[in-house]
Amino acid sequence: MKLRVVSVRGTSSVQDAYADLKLYSSVAVLQFMAILTPVLSLMPVSVTRRLVKSEIGNRLFGNKAIWKRLEESAARHKEEGKQNGEILVMTGHSLGGALVGAVSSRVQVDGIGFSPPGLYYQVLKYHFSLKQLYDSFTIIQPSNDVVPRVDKQRGMIEWIECNQSPGTCHRLTHTACELWTKCGDSRKRDWREVCSTWYSKGDVNVVNDHKHR
Repeated sequence: MKLRVVSVRGTSSVQDAYADLKLYSSVAVLQFMAILTPVLSLMPVSVTRRLVKSEIGNRLFGNKAIWKRLEESAARHKEEGKQNGEILVMTGHSLGGALVGAVSSRVQVDGIGFSPPGLYYQVLKYHFSLKQLYDSFTIIQPSNDVVPRVDKQRGMIEWIECNQSPGTCHRLTHTACELWTKCGDSRKRDWREVCSTWYSKGDVNVVNDHKHR
């Protein structure tokens, strides 16, 4: 099976940080308020989604639809892939993972998000259904990562262990090392130098260890 992969990076610039605010400022505020008072549990989900759809970040930073450009690109790659006998898969980390969730749901291709914030309250704003999300999106969620706890996750959630700090658990490098040590690598790449920061030789998958002796 031939794959065509579209990868979306996470937050790496001031503009990306603005995009983060546009996506999740209202949800984060409501979740913080829920610590003090049960605002989210008392407020109907439909009302919360309408609030998210018209959140203040849009007025502060404009309404330029980053996800719309990504959707157009994904649709083009999907069509080109069909012509070349390729299946499109989308993947992204953090904010990029959330964008992949929304776009893969709309374009109807498989999407994988590494440590993305949730999309439960975003369905009206980005015009997809929860059923589309269930059918297309997989979340890789480290156990001690706090970013995926913003909003609510929907889709297929694959938990992986992480006993480091929340910041470290959010790093894609650490997630890649956790997957490598537990699952191995069919291409026989040796990541021990990178992963030795967090993993000892005894932690490395036995299959990998034998391959590189």
